[in-house]
Amino acid sequence: MFLISIFLIPVSLFGQVRLSEVLYNEPGSRIRLEWIEFYNPDEIAIPLSNYRLIINSDTVNFSDGLRIGPGAYTVLCRQLLPDDGSDSFEGRWGDSSGYWGDYALENYSAIDCDFSLPNSAGAIILIDINGAYADSFEWNSEGLDGTSFERDNLHPLSNSWKQSSSTGGSTPGHANSIPIATEDYTISVQPRIISIGAGGILSIDITAPLKTSVEIEIFNDKAIRKRKFNGYFAGNSFRFTWDGTGDNGNHLEPGIYIILCIIDGKYDNTETIPVVISP
Repeated sequence: MFLISIFLIPVSLFGQVRLSEVLYNEPGSRIRLEWIEFYNPDEIAIPLSNYRLIINSDTVNFSDGLRIGPGAYTVLCRQLLPDDGSDSFEGRWGDSSGYWGDYALENYSAIDCDFSLPNSAGAIILIDINGAYADSFEWNSEGLDGTSFERDNLHPLSNSWKQSSSTGGSTPGHANSIPIATEDYTISVQPRIISIGAGGILSIDITAPLKTSVEIEIFNDKAIRKRKFNGYFAGNSFRFTWDGTGDNGNHLEPGIYIILCIIDGKYDNTETIPVVISP
């Protein structure tokens, strides 16, 4: 009887997966670049197979064993990988290698699925396996070409959606771009070019609320991580300095590097910043 009672506990008691971002008006005349992002706000992994997605009159069922980790994102793509030279999510939001997960910014789960989102009007409804309503997003206009709609706050959960303010038009797999007040977070990287031969030093200055953790990772142009920093805000500001060395203490080769700043506190924020090491 004890085991039976566990299996009958409603899904909603284990946490709720949420819709967090939708791109239904793909960039330009390109096709098959629509996608839907899910977010797990809970502190435990949640099986996505506990849910069904209704897109207009179609129903999407998820494979058993598919889970979204705590605080993680999963993107449902109409075309994840290229097929005979076709447009693909990996080609537009990844490194165009034809594979998913081999690049620093491909650090989230992406799933291929056959669906279509109309530009002019539509609805996406998420229900749990018991048939109970979990979440939804509806639209009745095309919006800006190639620009996603994002939930404007995931902590706490908001039912307000706005078009992405990211310079790239969307933020799949990462924190939403709805502007955060400057008194909450600021990130400054100076200079953007450092000379190893001249003993150059790069400074990453961050201000944030108390009890905020910061993780900074530096990748080369082949998406290989070369350096990692961690910090925790006891005050409201922190400075990381980088002299162009890797985790092993050796100076890195000249070239283009990507600084990935992951801030986790009252609001999540992620920034990617390119810098150059010169001889």
